[in-house]
Amino acid sequence: MTSILDPGCDSLNPERFPGNTNSYPGTTLQSVIRCLTNRVRYLQNQVWAIENVIILFLLRSCLWLLEFRAARRHHGFYWHGLDYAELHPMCSTCGHTQCEHQK
Repeated sequence: MTSILDPGCDSLNPERFPGNTNSYPGTTLQSVIRCLTNRVRYLQNQVWAIENVIILFLLRSCLWLLEFRAARRHHGFYWHGLDYAELHPMCSTCGHTQCEHQK
């Protein structure tokens, strides 16, 4: 069973996000999903399986949706595809592939 040691996020402030009671630096969901896609690709190279194809599509879709949500909330629209969301370098400030820090 997984336990949550600290439910916060270091990039969110309580004025904008009153549900956050604390903050901590940590790994973004995007980074975790990228690790998972790398692992599934490794497994797919071992033995091809249709399930791995579906898993990769779903993980990449989740990653794209996280980027789309962030873009919609901050500056409009995320017009990039699944490959961009997965393979483009992430911003060292916020962890997104499209943001105001990378202009």
